[in-house]
Amino acid sequence: MAKPSAHKVVILSPYPPSWGKAASRGAALAHAFDAAGGMVTTLDAPSTSFAAEHIHFAPKRRYLREADPLVNTPWDIALLAPAVFDLRRLYVKGRFKRAIVALRQCGLLWRLGWKARKVILVRGGPHLPTRLAYWPVMLALALLRPHAVRITKARDPLALAQRYLGPIKPVEIHETDGNETLLRLAGSSLRHGPAWLSRAVGMAKPQLRAEVRPILSAVQRHAYTSPAPFQKPLVTQQIPNCPAPLCLVLGSPDVPIPALALHMRSVYRSEQRFHLGTRAGRERMLTWYVNQGPELVGAAIPLPPAVLQAYHNILCHGRTRRSLFADLQAHFPHLGARLGAHDDAGNMARDFATLLYLARFSLDLAAVAPKAVRQFSASLPGGILNVFQLMAATLGHAPVDNPEALNTPWAQCSIAQWFADVVIPQAPALAVFSTLPAKKPPQIVRITAPTSTTSGLAANAEMSARALAGISVNRPIALHHVNADAIPRQILRHGTGADFNIGFLLWEADQIPLNHYYATDLLDAIWAPSQFVADIYTRAFDRPVTRIGKAIELPQVAPLPRAQLGLGPEHHIVLSLFDAHSSIIRKNPLATLRGFQAAFAGDASARLIIKTTPLPAKHWGDPERQMAALTAAAARDPRVIIDTRFVPFADLLALIAMADTLVSTHRGEGFGYIPAYAMALGTPVAATDYSGTQDYVSPKTAWPLPWHPRNIRPGETIFPLQSGHWAEVQTDALAETLLRIRTDKAEAAARARAGQALIRTEYSFAAQTARYRAALGDLGLLTECSSNVHVNYGPEFTPSNPTPRPRPTAGAGRVPASANA
Repeated sequence: MAKPSAHKVVILSPYPPSWGKAASRGAALAHAFDAAGGMVTTLDAPSTSFAAEHIHFAPKRRYLREADPLVNTPWDIALLAPAVFDLRRLYVKGRFKRAIVALRQCGLLWRLGWKARKVILVRGGPHLPTRLAYWPVMLALALLRPHAVRITKARDPLALAQRYLGPIKPVEIHETDGNETLLRLAGSSLRHGPAWLSRAVGMAKPQLRAEVRPILSAVQRHAYTSPAPFQKPLVTQQIPNCPAPLCLVLGSPDVPIPALALHMRSVYRSEQRFHLGTRAGRERMLTWYVNQGPELVGAAIPLPPAVLQAYHNILCHGRTRRSLFADLQAHFPHLGARLGAHDDAGNMARDFATLLYLARFSLDLAAVAPKAVRQFSASLPGGILNVFQLMAATLGHAPVDNPEALNTPWAQCSIAQWFADVVIPQAPALAVFSTLPAKKPPQIVRITAPTSTTSGLAANAEMSARALAGISVNRPIALHHVNADAIPRQILRHGTGADFNIGFLLWEADQIPLNHYYATDLLDAIWAPSQFVADIYTRAFDRPVTRIGKAIELPQVAPLPRAQLGLGPEHHIVLSLFDAHSSIIRKNPLATLRGFQAAFAGDASARLIIKTTPLPAKHWGDPERQMAALTAAAARDPRVIIDTRFVPFADLLALIAMADTLVSTHRGEGFGYIPAYAMALGTPVAATDYSGTQDYVSPKTAWPLPWHPRNIRPGETIFPLQSGHWAEVQTDALAETLLRIRTDKAEAAARARAGQALIRTEYSFAAQTARYRAALGDLGLLTECSSNVHVNYGPEFTPSNPTPRPRPTAGAGRVPASANA
């Protein structure tokens, strides 16, 4: 073979063993450009071909994850064949979704064709509607890049490769055939698939071929009609064990309702959709739970036998004369009619699809479908794998370590390991087909958090990961950094292999919604970042609640130059900073505006900067329309500056460091990252003396603002509360405080230094690690070598569940102790 040149070639085309002439042409092009020395990458749409890469166009996240690296690669040559796409074979349902997939396919053609240095458009297509859909994109590329784009039928792939990459020696082109070239080009991305299984069956001995061919036929039937299974990104490597509260069943005997379904009804605010007072309402809710629950949760959900039987009765209108398998296949086309004739291959494909459907739940498949389990547990030649494992690896495109393994996939230990590591964590019910012993979960602390990297919850998770590094525990532990309403989903997705579940919870009101109570039943302990949150859950939780605090460590930043905002040293800058997605009514920036205007009426040198994020239309968190009022005030008062841009974190810190005062007139905070950041940077802070900020905002370190109680009204929290209070800051006190900060600069600097010293000592990572060790030790979770830990708490940070520092009476602007109980 010629030595590879620097030419990177991508060939988007169908490939063998399907698609007829277009596939043969794709293999010939790959073979020719590879022989000419190109660094060839073979790319295909989701199919059963020999391509090295298969790009999926749904869901959107997966498409972007696969498409962006391909598009951003600097290709020298892109061979694009619209024949790779066929409008008749789109795996999504519904006209709208199919149109979206077709648009994404057009977009991929355009992006590859626009960025590659040279583009070869290969004519031909599966049928006329497909050509009409995709060729306008090709023609637009040819018109806009006439010197870079060539349209051809590629009848002579060798001549085409020679034209772009140079001459090919005759011996090189005849060394291997096209399929062997595709196999070699797949390289490290080589995966099992129906095409490779077909190739292996064709090479097998007659007796073995007769034994495996029915499996191949079932695989091909399923692959032609359904998307590849087991393609979700892994979120855990643990073997799930559902906690008992997740399997709890409530309701009447005729229509039992899982407790998790009631929780989901509250979380997704579907109380009006499902009225549980009627049998019809309960049946609709149970059907919703079974049909949509696993997708909403993103994991297998519990389905106790009584609930499964009730759903079977609903499905058949009370006339269940057949098995659950047969009734599911009769009611769902993707489990029955779509898989074709009722021959041996069709029946096996139907049963496999039905097992996959049931694997969306945590249940005992051997009890639900004993006949199917026996059928798919049959051993294959070699005694290593069973029928289900081979079908799962072939349809799920299990990775291949050694190309020789493709010759005998039914005898590969790597498939059994892949099944245990990849399939079972996604579908725990399929553990019945595993041929390897279950692994014990490692004795570590598994940290879970939301996917967002900008939320306070995600910041908590990053803090915990660093603070817990090096701490040894004596059992598998899961530490969940989510709000309590998301705990059931988090445990199902991440922490079901843990013996001990801890929730690092946040909440901003003095009462919790009903869906938090169910969540706390699943936790063994709660860690709270502030005494306020600890008090909330102590009242609702009969297990350990620990005030654990937080760690604040910021990069070194220089204050933002005031000239960038058109300001000078003579201006006094008051900063209000918050995330509009959190809850504007809770952040209450309008109170800051009123206090600023009362304090600096007629003062042209004062400036109020309101830094926030864009507010989505009709967002639930702004029922008072505070953003509209702020925008109107900024239009009238040129001293008020509103900035809704997304900026890097370092720029945000630079803005805080530039300000003369940071004001937080919140009505409730779980901890309050922004005031803590300001104190760490040495910026004077004035904050409502209520909720989480009380842990570090005191008369020594900042300016606590007095307030009076305000009832929480319906619709002001993300979930309804039966009662509750917020703090309404006193405007006159805020105005007086802002004037005092400006006039008494020495006092402002002294308090800022004290606040900065507090954050650097009591909220350091060393202090946080010590608090984590102490909390784990109190719970008996540390190993013997780590249990003898002593923690030195500072004067502002006391041990777990301490007596809160005294609060002034209502006459001084605060709620009496009884009002917070």
